[in-house]
Amino acid sequence: MTKWRSGNSYYLDGTNTLNGTVNDQNSLVLEFKYKPKNDIPYKVFHYLVNRNGNITVEEEKSLTGYTNDVVQENSKTINNYNLDDSYPGTNISDTIRADGNTILKLYYVEKKYSLTFKANYGTETNQVRYDYGDQSIVVLPALSRSGYTFAGWNTQQDGSGTTFMPGDNYALLNTDGILYAQWIPLVTPISTALIYKPNGGDGSDYSVNGNVDDIVTVEDNNWFSRNGYTFTGWNTKADGSGAAYGAGDNYTLIDGDNVLYAQWKKNRPNHSTYTGEIPLTADESNIAVWIGICITSFIAMIGMILIKRQSKRH
Repeated sequence: MTKWRSGNSYYLDGTNTLNGTVNDQNSLVLEFKYKPKNDIPYKVFHYLVNRNGNITVEEEKSLTGYTNDVVQENSKTINNYNLDDSYPGTNISDTIRADGNTILKLYYVEKKYSLTFKANYGTETNQVRYDYGDQSIVVLPALSRSGYTFAGWNTQQDGSGTTFMPGDNYALLNTDGILYAQWIPLVTPISTALIYKPNGGDGSDYSVNGNVDDIVTVEDNNWFSRNGYTFTGWNTKADGSGAAYGAGDNYTLIDGDNVLYAQWKKNRPNHSTYTGEIPLTADESNIAVWIGICITSFIAMIGMILIKRQSKRH
């Protein structure tokens, strides 16, 4: 006598007619039809893996289904985490087993963002990777390069983006970042000097050292003197036809001649103590006096000649 089977995963389909046939050996063959159960339990776990590798359960679900059905769990959107379908133990889809031990496991790994520092010359690249939540604010470092001054970081290689300086805070805002170093070539200073010349006065040249493009303050005349003259200022030309400078003015040193000539004005003579000396140069202060002397002398000479002629006639 044949009995029907019973179990946890299938049940006898009582809605079907029991069929029997006699085979060649005159044996009765009965056919029983079973249906899979639809209440076989299985579980689903969603796990979070933080930056330190610690795993926590984000969600656990207890579900049921038909025996031998293939089930698949859809991923979720979790802030700051991404599904990692290659994480060890991942089981996104499986067949429901009759023993109820089917478990689906999905692992979400905490997002990681990188900040890449590019030296922006040669082939140097230094990439530093930061995990979100661990150090999402990065204090920017400084770089050095022979022959250049470090001018900070920029989001664009050509410096047209946002500039950040060493010590600034840079936020990794849910995205990878790239910063390019910016450089200013060092220019070797060109030494020069501003030379003060007496220009006819007593004393030797006086110089003030500096570099091209330096701005220096023009000094007062503390070095030169000239008898009978008053110092009136400085000029880039000895004859006073150049640029005039006074004490306290700014002078920019150039890559060339930086010379200031003392300018002098002749003091006017005191007529009460006039000595009658003939001036050696055309001095405006004495010209009128000499014209007067010459005219007076000429008139006196004519008068004397006339007097002598009149005396001979008598």
